[in-house]
Amino acid sequence: MTNERIINVILSSIAIEELGLAHILNSLGEEIQLAAGTLPDREAIASSLTELLEINKSAALTLRSIIKKEILLQFKLEKAMTIPRTECDQSLQMAVFANNDFTTESFSLINKNVQVNGNLTLNHSGNYFLGNTNVVHTFSDAGGNIFENLVLNAPAVPLKQFDPACLMMTADEIIDGNILINKSEDAIIFQDKTVWVNGVVRINGHNITISGGGIFARAGIEISGKSFTYQSSGCFALYSQMGEIKVNNGPYQITGYVYAASPTAGNIRLLAREGGNVCGGVAANRDVVFSGGNAVHHITNQDLCSLCLNCNTFCSSK
Repeated sequence: MTNERIINVILSSIAIEELGLAHILNSLGEEIQLAAGTLPDREAIASSLTELLEINKSAALTLRSIIKKEILLQFKLEKAMTIPRTECDQSLQMAVFANNDFTTESFSLINKNVQVNGNLTLNHSGNYFLGNTNVVHTFSDAGGNIFENLVLNAPAVPLKQFDPACLMMTADEIIDGNILINKSEDAIIFQDKTVWVNGVVRINGHNITISGGGIFARAGIEISGKSFTYQSSGCFALYSQMGEIKVNNGPYQITGYVYAASPTAGNIRLLAREGGNVCGGVAANRDVVFSGGNAVHHITNQDLCSLCLNCNTFCSSK
């Protein structure tokens, strides 16, 4: 459990206790009103001054107990606020992370930060980079590209690593061999679950829509069908351990993190001429390549940090 989750649990428990105290105070007020006869259409239940004083004494004792409880809750709140918040790994805060080179030969709209630990090459004009674009080595620009903040000779940032064996343990189902998806019915194996495939995943069918906890493939993922949609309920949408992730057709709609982990073959290639959207970010341990002529690749860094940390903290390493 992350520190954010712990803080939320503590704050929720404080809120529940405060609600209980509020009900007690409300009941106490009604009891005093009933005793004094100030409630509409009700006669006073206290028949003498002595009875009123006894009720007042009881109410005072209850209030003292409530005040003591409020002091304890205040201490609890102050203590919760001192718990350090889990810092999200810097690489998870990037819309595009290339541990080697990033090359784009099409239109790109990248909303939030970009980290290129190698070379950034722009062979097409009309790219928009919103946020910080950090380039460690060389920068080549065809012209007509817009940067909110371009940082050259930037320091390298390590890519957050995840333990594949541990990630496999989080899967709802493990499938040996390659998977070929030619039609919607074939995609049922991925629906509403996290699946680890000990092979290559190829999606050739058109209009394939999948909702689940992520597709994990040992040897790569290739999407050739048109109008592919993946909606992740967790951190990852597409994860490849040893091969590249390639999208040949569009328009694609992917919500979740797209992550290629291999230091030798971990490329992400978005080549769809129709373009598409990734809401979550792309991270490659090798190269990131955007192509497709006049396609528009829209990459937005949705804040997935809490999901990645909550689901996979015990699977991550620096």
